[in-house]
Amino acid sequence: MTTQEFWNKVKSPEYKITQPRLALAEVLVESQNVMLTAESLYAKTRALFPKANLSTIYRNLETLEQLNMLYKITTDKGVNLYKLKCANSEHHHHIICTGCGKVLDLHYCPFDTFSKLAAQAGFTISEHRLELYGLCGDCQAKSR
Repeated sequence: MTTQEFWNKVKSPEYKITQPRLALAEVLVESQNVMLTAESLYAKTRALFPKANLSTIYRNLETLEQLNMLYKITTDKGVNLYKLKCANSEHHHHIICTGCGKVLDLHYCPFDTFSKLAAQAGFTISEHRLELYGLCGDCQAKSR
């Protein structure tokens, strides 16, 4: 996704283009293959627009999440990680590096198996999300 595509998707009277939002959008677009914390997004945004503040980042992340523009996960340590939703709207899952945050799309979904198991237990699944975590090749090499 380009910055222009980003603004085309979020364009609305309620979400005006401001300097901090321009900087955050640029950071999100440049980092769309990495999961980042709000603090990392803040640091990268400040590098582009020094007057940005952390509360602005949090408010914008919340708004972008409501606009269905962000993919957000919460780690087992309670840390929220964010990235732009994939431009490809085809259903898929992600493999996420716990070292550097790199994200790879996984174009396979085992949902049919889970759906059958759930049906046998009397459940109907309304939605699902699958993330796989591990270390990418670069991070594995660094830890040797």
